[in-house]
Amino acid sequence: MIDLELVRRGFGNIKNYGLRSALTILGIIVAVALIVALISISNGFSASIDKQFESFGTNTLIVMPGKSSMEGMFAKLQEGDGAVIEKVSRVKLAVEIFTSSVDVTFKGETKRTPVYGGSRKNFSNLEFNNFITIGEGALIQKQSGLLVGGKFATEKFDKEITLGSMLQLGGKEFNVVGILKTSQNFTSSMFSSAILMDSDELKKIQPSIVPSRIFVKFDDTADVEEIKDKITKKLKDAHGKEDFRIVDSKQLAQSATSVLGTIQVVVLGIAFISLLVGAIGVMNLMFMNVSNRTKEIGTMKAIGATNYQVMVIFLTEAMLIGTIGGLIGATIGIAVGIASEAVANAAGFELIPVMGIDLILFAIFFAGIIGILSGVLPAIRASRLDPVDAIRQSN
Repeated sequence: MIDLELVRRGFGNIKNYGLRSALTILGIIVAVALIVALISISNGFSASIDKQFESFGTNTLIVMPGKSSMEGMFAKLQEGDGAVIEKVSRVKLAVEIFTSSVDVTFKGETKRTPVYGGSRKNFSNLEFNNFITIGEGALIQKQSGLLVGGKFATEKFDKEITLGSMLQLGGKEFNVVGILKTSQNFTSSMFSSAILMDSDELKKIQPSIVPSRIFVKFDDTADVEEIKDKITKKLKDAHGKEDFRIVDSKQLAQSATSVLGTIQVVVLGIAFISLLVGAIGVMNLMFMNVSNRTKEIGTMKAIGATNYQVMVIFLTEAMLIGTIGGLIGATIGIAVGIASEAVANAAGFELIPVMGIDLILFAIFFAGIIGILSGVLPAIRASRLDPVDAIRQSN
């Protein structure tokens, strides 16, 4: 049963420690806030990633150059690979996407911009299969037409791009005929800050470009691995070697989760270092308090206090320091999680931090345990003081 009088006296002693208590508690606060914020945000990111790739579709593949990301920097796909892939049975379409970076001028302002090229037929396929969604306007009907991402239209230049705006690329003017709707779909988010244009026009600006990736859609009932094997065989025959890779939505999600996991490890490492510093601070504070309260300890033992009772007094104070830091840190961590949701949503990324009551209670409980463990040695030292020596040393 909790001794309320002991807790009350513990709070009073912590208050008397003044600035030393505040600085000690601060270390616990920082560590707990980091842990709560990181875990809640990372859980939210994981859920969001899963949701995005679910919308991407289990019957979707992406063909990219190189057997790995590193090789992809030097390997190339070939124009016509899309047509080769479409010959595979049960493949519905294969959309070649050309990628470049072009200087784009709008109302006297020039910005370097990612530009994606494709055939007008393929843009229709992209929309039909939910790779892109038109928010305003229509698809490209003429070579001089452009589709622009929602974020690109509102954020890239000082003045907002609207339907009918004229943009200059490679010394030629193009008309904005459609603005893409920004959504949480993987490909839609990829195009949200870019321009889409007819690949023949893009080749006039960048003659040497080849497809950077190919989006493949296949029959819902087909086996993913079987389709990947068939596409691999066809492309390998066409290229004479296997200089490409095929990834599905599950692999993309795993890759994104892996990167997130690395970030989690780094930040959690920082949090635990902060917690260690806080624990050392608690131990140092308690040792100082034992030294400053030798007379009080000697008097308590002289009137009958046992070693156990003296230990409990100091352990209670250490626990309260950890618990106070845990409560404040958990509150700050929750606030950071809520703020991150607002920031992510403003950036067009859906994020709902997962802040279960179990996480918050665990963080507070864990901080309290850290406080107790940090106070064990000082409490043992206090309990072993000889009452006569303690009273004599204090005089």
